[in-house]
Amino acid sequence: MNSLHKDIRPLYYLSRVMGLAPFSFIRDAESGEESIDTNFCSNIGGVIWSGIVFCVMIAGFIYTKVRYQLDTIMHPGEAVNNAFSFPMNFIIALVALINIFLNRTKIPKFFDKLNFVDVKLCKYRTKNCYIYMDVIVVLVVFVLTSYDTLVSEKGLVVIHDIVYRVAYLIGLITVVQFCKLVQLIQRRIEILKKALCCILKDTSYNIKNIRNPESDVEMYSSTKPSIEVEELNILDLRIAYNNIYEASKVVTDVYGFPILLLMIRTSIALVTNVHGLIWSPDSKFHHSREDFASLPVWIVTFLGMLLAMTLSCQMATLESREIADIVQKLLLNSLTNENLQQLTLFSRQLSINKIEFTAFWFFTVDLSLLCTILASATTYIVILVQFQ
Repeated sequence: MNSLHKDIRPLYYLSRVMGLAPFSFIRDAESGEESIDTNFCSNIGGVIWSGIVFCVMIAGFIYTKVRYQLDTIMHPGEAVNNAFSFPMNFIIALVALINIFLNRTKIPKFFDKLNFVDVKLCKYRTKNCYIYMDVIVVLVVFVLTSYDTLVSEKGLVVIHDIVYRVAYLIGLITVVQFCKLVQLIQRRIEILKKALCCILKDTSYNIKNIRNPESDVEMYSSTKPSIEVEELNILDLRIAYNNIYEASKVVTDVYGFPILLLMIRTSIALVTNVHGLIWSPDSKFHHSREDFASLPVWIVTFLGMLLAMTLSCQMATLESREIADIVQKLLLNSLTNENLQQLTLFSRQLSINKIEFTAFWFFTVDLSLLCTILASATTYIVILVQFQ
């Protein structure tokens, strides 16, 4: 089984249940290799199921707009949630379902490019430890955020709340899918960095011995032979980096718009829920006391989603910047004109084809974005508290 496919298998099954995987894995009978099949006819069952989930989300969105009317006295944060956040949750689910269906043919391209890197740099790979924390986190968060549904009133409202949690789960899985693919890219960047570090170590060792020709010949001969720079072929490393870069573009193409909507929805919900927690002791809003009891869980969940998206992208970006630093060191230690030329081109390639992840090309997803969101949220909360 392909190691990449093995790494995402549990998340794939969870996504399949939620209609977010209208494709399947197929194995070649002769070679035993596994690939992704995105053919419409062979995945008709998954496509139909995605359509059913899509229709349920539309029904939930319509009922949400009918149910939440702003004609009663309610907490300001609750009013914003009813008018914006709850419908937005269904919109995100609908966009995620449409987006993954329209871009399903890009998923195999992503894995093909990372597989190329694995084959090209197989000697530097380390064995993966398949601890499926992503699926565990999704299930735990889903259970914790379902508290207010368990204490809500009976009847049709409970059905709506269940559908709402399904919509929220689709958004949560979209975040986990995004973070998982970014993590796979980060691992390949680490492999490439390891290969470059071997070249740097070998080059520095050779230069040291060239500058010290009177060193002990016996000690030099007894040392473990180093890998020649030419054998590692810097051109192959450039090709590997290009595949990693193109894989990162696929992630932005497939998940850019859903991530943009998730960022907007999560940021606004974070402000309204923190403000709601401050207002919760007010006796005027006793009708939603059970909802207030779950606010800390929702706040932690929203913060966790923002942190997961921004931190995973930040780590991958930092790894790629370290590659640029190593290439610059190699330029200083280059022994041959051929290597100097390839390293110069590699340095230019790194400066032009920077690995970064954006929310539909509106802004870069990294820790600076998280700081901006938290600073803005704090400002809005302080302003709202002044009007309390």
